[in-house]
Amino acid sequence: MGAQAVYANDVQLPKGQRSLEVRQTQGKVTYKGSRPRPAQSGDRLSAGQGLTTAARSSAVIGIDSNIGIVKVAEKTDFTVRNLTIAADGGRVTLLNVHRGQVALQVRPFTHKGSRLEVKTPSGIAGVRGTEFGVAVSPQGRTAIMTNEGSVAAEAQGQSVMVEAGYSSLIYPGEPPTPPRPTVEDLSLKLNTSDAYRSGLVRVAGKVDPINAVIYGDQELEVGRDGSFRLESLTQQRNWATIVVRTPLGKEKIHRIWLR
Repeated sequence: MGAQAVYANDVQLPKGQRSLEVRQTQGKVTYKGSRPRPAQSGDRLSAGQGLTTAARSSAVIGIDSNIGIVKVAEKTDFTVRNLTIAADGGRVTLLNVHRGQVALQVRPFTHKGSRLEVKTPSGIAGVRGTEFGVAVSPQGRTAIMTNEGSVAAEAQGQSVMVEAGYSSLIYPGEPPTPPRPTVEDLSLKLNTSDAYRSGLVRVAGKVDPINAVIYGDQELEVGRDGSFRLESLTQQRNWATIVVRTPLGKEKIHRIWLR
C-alpha cells in the first residue's frame, strides 16, 4: 500500500514555520531528532522528528493553529511525516505511528484543503475533525476506534468510513475490516492460568479483538478471535497482572491468580 505524503496543490512552508509542540511528558520520553535526547515540554517537532515512549511513560502533543492534540501512550514510536499548507490555506498534517497507541482530538477543519492522516505499517487513518484512537501491535495490526466524527480507514486500495461509535481493524497486507459498533468491553475471559516451580507461567484467554493485551513491558499478540497466550519466566508471585486497553487509551487492570 502506498500513501501520498504531499498532494500536488500543497505548498511546503519554510522550515520551522509549522511544527507540533510537546506540551507534557511523563516518565521516559525520548525526542527523535538529529540527536536523540530526553524530551521536555516546549520541544518542537517538525517533519522527520518525533517521540518514543518507554513503559509507563506518555506524552501530550499540540498541533499548531489549535488544530488539536495527540495523546501518546506508553511504548509508542511516533513521527511527524510532513507538515504542509494547502493552496487554500488549510493545514495538512501527516503523522506516522510505527507501534503503540495514540488518541487524537481534532477540531473540525474550516478549509477544504485541510486534512490529518495517521499512517501505520498496515494502513492510513484520515480525518477532517474528530476524536479517535489508533493502536499498532508489534505484529503491525492497526486498530481504529472513533469516538466523535468519522475516520477514513484505508489499506490495499480500499477504504471504509469508521463513524462515531464504530471500530475497524487493519491487518498487514489486507484491506480494513468492515466497521462494527464499538462496545468498550475491557473484560478478560480466562481459559488457563498455571504456574510451575521452575518459574514458568502460562496464561491463555480471550478479549475483544479490538483491544491490546499487555503483560509487564510486553504487548501480547491478539488473534482475530481475541485469543491470546502468555508464557513467562519472570513471574515470582502466585498472581499475574494483565492490562486490557482500547485504541482510545481506556484500560482495565486484571489480576490473574495462578494455580
